[in-house]
Amino acid sequence: MTDICDDAQAAEVYIRLEALASVPFPDQGEAQRVEGGQVVCLDCGEPVAPARLAANPTVTRCVECQAEQEHLRRQLSGHRVT
Repeated sequence: MTDICDDAQAAEVYIRLEALASVPFPDQGEAQRVEGGQVVCLDCGEPVAPARLAANPTVTRCVECQAEQEHLRRQLSGHRVT
């Protein structure tokens, strides 16, 4: 049985996931953001690790933000409302 807090949390997650659904994937034209000669994460603004760039020179997010993005997209794929 759910209470008002559970319902509020579910509504917040749903709204967040729907908003993220409109964020394009990197292969949909996201460009790297360069500041001070360094590629910085599109989400947190921190520099992307050189090792990550060496492994994939086109990345647009740091490891942590990319993992969060992928986690939220997996959640969204199971909660899409048509």
